[in-house]
Amino acid sequence: MKLFVDIGNTMMRFAVLEDEHILDYRNIKTKDFDESFDFSVFKIHEIDEIYFSSVVPNVSELLTNLLIKEFKIKPREINTSYKTSYKIEIDDKKELGVDLFCDLEGAYIEYGPSTLVVDLGTASKFLLLDDKGVFSTCAIVPGVELMGKILHSDTALLPDVDIDDIKPIISCHNTVDVLKSSIFYSHLDVVNGMINRYQRDLGYNLKVVFTGGNAPKIYEAIDNHLFILDKYLMFKGMKSLSERN
Repeated sequence: MKLFVDIGNTMMRFAVLEDEHILDYRNIKTKDFDESFDFSVFKIHEIDEIYFSSVVPNVSELLTNLLIKEFKIKPREINTSYKTSYKIEIDDKKELGVDLFCDLEGAYIEYGPSTLVVDLGTASKFLLLDDKGVFSTCAIVPGVELMGKILHSDTALLPDVDIDDIKPIISCHNTVDVLKSSIFYSHLDVVNGMINRYQRDLGYNLKVVFTGGNAPKIYEAIDNHLFILDKYLMFKGMKSLSERN
């Protein structure tokens, strides 16, 4: 059985996979991960391989040391030198974040060419696999929480808000409610607009797959119910990459 770990800027996610099945899943805020993390939930499984991807180098070192201590297994770090199922045609492959690298592998394996991955995390990423299964471009914009933090940090009077309990714009009559709804619905419109722009510029329809920590929230509010929500897309990509390499 394999344990996969994704170290993101905001969240760390852990998943145990056997064949195509997620047997255990857990997440924690990256800033809260330390030596006290409880690995016992994963020890009930016969873990024989561990892989991780990371965009936070200092956490990678801590995780590696803890995994060796807990499982007596040295984890393997997935990086962009791994062989992929899809083709990459960008100026510098090293510029591609490993989280996006794994997302694209999962998308190609699960959904094939003509797929747009909408990864909604700290930043919102739009990753295109064209009709030939080639990744050559993407778009990146601030995520929902990041938009709120920018407004708070760069203004004197606007408070920091959590993006929950969203009300319709016309029902907001105080600063907190206005900020929550303004941030959420403007981001929803960015997501809708970017999807439409990709399809218009390409001239053909895309399978649209939502993933990432903010994906469920946006997915529920999106207009097009033909879109797909895939919570475990990155882990599917990590599994495929581990098998190919």
